[in-house]
Amino acid sequence: MTAVRVGVIGGGFGANVMAPAFAGTDGVEVAGVVSPRDRAAVAELCRRDDVDLISVHSAPAAHEADVVAALEHGRHVLCDKPFGAGLDAARRMAGLGAAADALCLLNFELRYEPWRRLVTSLIDAGTIGTVEAIDWHESRPNWRVRPRGWQSDRTAGGGWLGASVSHTLDAIRLWAGRPEIASAAFFGGTRSGLAETGCALAGGTERGARFTVVSSGADARLVAPRVVISGTEATFELRADGGLRLDDATLPPEASAAEWGPETFMTAVRTWCALVRDAVMTGDAAGLPTFADGLACAELLADARAKASWAD
Repeated sequence: MTAVRVGVIGGGFGANVMAPAFAGTDGVEVAGVVSPRDRAAVAELCRRDDVDLISVHSAPAAHEADVVAALEHGRHVLCDKPFGAGLDAARRMAGLGAAADALCLLNFELRYEPWRRLVTSLIDAGTIGTVEAIDWHESRPNWRVRPRGWQSDRTAGGGWLGASVSHTLDAIRLWAGRPEIASAAFFGGTRSGLAETGCALAGGTERGARFTVVSSGADARLVAPRVVISGTEATFELRADGGLRLDDATLPPEASAAEWGPETFMTAVRTWCALVRDAVMTGDAAGLPTFADGLACAELLADARAKASWAD
């Protein structure tokens, strides 16, 4: 295989973020970009013999149909999160992925932000020790003026929980074991059926760590996340100014390149696209997020929604 040929489904994030990122990745060609609303075009893209990977970035309610179409034609699949509009769809897709003779990857691209990769390496190296607590506060203006499409529809899989907090829960799961949500509060829904623009979660993990998450997508301005990870050997902090600190230990030299900034999102996407390329070329997705990770996250989102109180 001289190049990985990618077909992209999605007129928003797919067309505007993933397709350009794939096109800018060495060894990748974008074979086509189609709207998920054009079902004939989706079917044709999945049938094409010159497509190796279908990258699904449709609305959550369409994920399952797009995944099925890709797998029926033997294509590798990358599916966006929140991995379907509900838990039942996520379970069915995870089952299909487990049985498929194809790579089934989940679009947790933020795992590859430089600062998150640094945290993963510090935990894996034992520098932080056993993680005992994760406290995460994030403020963004993304949804201060929201579109009135599926993103604002609770029943269609919309809401800040799936759009952003899914990445946070994925990070907690990666660093400290599966979260168990004890309490959840949603805010920002001002009409019946309108999805949340933020939430507050608290609980513990299977490895005995506690966590708190406060995340808003409708604040007045963007503020760097403040993340504190307390371990038995050291405490890591991503400060509100975007800088990094590691108490009781020395940050490695590469940490200076890992500080948070708005550009780190595209750094993550480009890194992720290269990893997807390599996985398709080698047939080996070891260590990358898959449909099983998507199901684990969908279960957490369903649990949070079941336990949530609302403050409009």
